[in-house]
Amino acid sequence: MKPTILFFPLEIGIAHISRSLALAEELHRRKYNVIFALPKRKQALFKNTSVKLVDILPYAAVDSLGFLPQLQNPEFLKKHTTSELKLFKKYKPALAIIDFRLTALASAHITNTPIIYLSGGGGLPYGAYIPNFWHLPKPFHNGLSTIIQRLLWQQKKQFLHRFLHIGESYGKQYNLPQFVTNMRYIVPEIPTYLPNVKQNLTISHVGLLEWSGFAQLTAPVWLSKIKRNGKTVYITFGGTGFAKEKLIKLATTLVNQGFCVIVSCSSIAEPTDFPKHSNLFVAKYLPGEEVTKRVDAVICHGGYGTMMQAVKAQTPVVAIPFNPDQLLHALRFDELSLSKCILTIDLAWCLSVVKLDWKNLLGMGKQIPIETITSALNEVLSKKEKYAGAMQKFAQEMSKYRGPILAADAVEKMINRT
Repeated sequence: MKPTILFFPLEIGIAHISRSLALAEELHRRKYNVIFALPKRKQALFKNTSVKLVDILPYAAVDSLGFLPQLQNPEFLKKHTTSELKLFKKYKPALAIIDFRLTALASAHITNTPIIYLSGGGGLPYGAYIPNFWHLPKPFHNGLSTIIQRLLWQQKKQFLHRFLHIGESYGKQYNLPQFVTNMRYIVPEIPTYLPNVKQNLTISHVGLLEWSGFAQLTAPVWLSKIKRNGKTVYITFGGTGFAKEKLIKLATTLVNQGFCVIVSCSSIAEPTDFPKHSNLFVAKYLPGEEVTKRVDAVICHGGYGTMMQAVKAQTPVVAIPFNPDQLLHALRFDELSLSKCILTIDLAWCLSVVKLDWKNLLGMGKQIPIETITSALNEVLSKKEKYAGAMQKFAQEMSKYRGPILAADAVEKMINRT
């Protein structure tokens, strides 16, 4: 048996789990002993995986972003680090792969376990390219981006210090610049999508990491009857667009305007929360890749995975971001003519970004009026050819990258060096 690899994805939503699982299954196929730490409350959704799932203390009892303020609570951090250290002691991994379960950074550091951090470009320590959404002159945009990145790095440093400080109670000192440089990074994007700011990190851009298990979901009988007719729309807020009322109101409004509406409500709502209508089809989870092929447009939360499914299907997107990561992707897709991003940004919100004030940041999607969303939908439907051309070109570039295979190659390369 090859060495043991221990995965620590954030369990809130689906994206962190599914992309980590895509890599975990490829490593399992290559005969590594893969252990995937996931709270029991989320394991049922991924029960058909070939990877061994083990329980771990959850960050939250239900899916919400209410855990974020807790990341400043020393007792919360210590409790979760203790839970993780038990797994390190039991399985003695040669490598830890961490996807935003940040306490695991401290646990791996305490146990001297090499780390691969799985992250989008924006989550890298020094950040990545900031989209020029407002089409500013290049010199001005570059200067502004530099200032923003420096401010964000100051906030990220405080954030990382908070976690690594836990190790000091175990007699483990740390040097933050050295710690950041020693880690390896896997980014599930192509290099030109969100280029990294600094070149002193070891980064593998691997393309999309997509778990095949969702494609195996049993689709509702009604899905086979859904066809593109110019007024068919797929709505999803993923697992982190926490705006239940907006999701229901948006679906109802579009049905009343004559659209055929398909909704994947995930953990945001229950199918029974929606009114019954002959042109409204709601399910908890749907095979997104199949759905995007059958609709004329997608309205989503700016989730990278959902928008990439739409790109492959050449289906235009209206993106309503609910958090900074979704905002970054939504702005970049808009800049590349792959989607239309709608948002309300003022000075107070910009200060929230710099301060990482989660309360204000997470309210952005809820503030968008329904009328603004429906207007944006009609706009992208009227410009389908424009979006289709850009999507085809981007999809061709993406197809050169075999995400799970390239990511597993990067993991093996690191293991062989240790």
